Amino acid sequence: MGGFRGLEVKVGCCGFPVSKGKYYEALNLVEVNATFYKYLDSKLLMKWRREAPKDFEFTV
Repeated sequence: MGGFRGLEVKVGCCGFPVSKGKYYEALNLVEVNATFYKYLDSKLLMKWRREAPKDFEFTV
């Protein structure tokens, strides 16, 4: 696996399968999959950002 040196692998779930508080304790990334049909409300996204730890990542 020498070709993968320096590669960072991040693991998260698609959506929140448990409460956000428990999820934040276990993982530091979540895939937001609701954008396939429509964009999420920016107020909701900002709320999630405020609630999450600083190093937590959201992907779409």
